[in-house]
Amino acid sequence: MNLLRVSGFGVLFALCTVPGAAHHSAAMFDSQKSLTLLGTIKEFQWVNPHCWIQLLVPEQNGTVEWSIEMGSPSQIYGSGWRPSTLQLAPP
Repeated sequence: MNLLRVSGFGVLFALCTVPGAAHHSAAMFDSQKSLTLLGTIKEFQWVNPHCWIQLLVPEQNGTVEWSIEMGSPSQIYGSGWRPSTLQLAPP
């Protein structure tokens, strides 16, 4: 009976940990390429699970809004970021 119980807990533990590990992937990012954007900050979202910067970038045919995904607040806080780090564009 104890062996069955221990085995059951082991299987339950394995099923609970695998989906958590599979959540984050960097496959969609090209770490060899960099991009410089010059624009006006429309919004800085300090939210879980990821922070976001909404950036208005002027182009030939008008303005394009970029959504820039960052790490979680706890991750970027450790790198020196704060909710007041960026100055927003006046309304």
